[in-house]
Amino acid sequence: MRESRLLLGMMVLIAVLVGGCAGAQPVSQSYQAGTAWPLDSLSYLYTDPVANSPVDDNPIRWLGFLLNPIGVALDYGVNRPLYSLASGSPALFGYTPEDAALHSQRPNRSYGVQ
Repeated sequence: MRESRLLLGMMVLIAVLVGGCAGAQPVSQSYQAGTAWPLDSLSYLYTDPVANSPVDDNPIRWLGFLLNPIGVALDYGVNRPLYSLASGSPALFGYTPEDAALHSQRPNRSYGVQ
């Protein structure tokens, strides 16, 4: 009885795996004039974000805007000094080459006007 269940289960699994791609449609899609291509770097020029956004925005997003300065202050006041301290003695603190690569990619200035 157990062997027949196992055999039936394997047959169903094989049928699902083999038949999974049988009904797939071709991937080619044509670009239509007047629509924004999803990978276009200038797609923001094609849409009006004010027209697409709801009248009442999500309150969690407002909370994110309010808490962002606290996160930036913690990044500059706690996280970055700890990375700099750990980079001085990598063997003592377990500072890996991956940590060094990530720390070197941090922007040193704000995102405002340069």
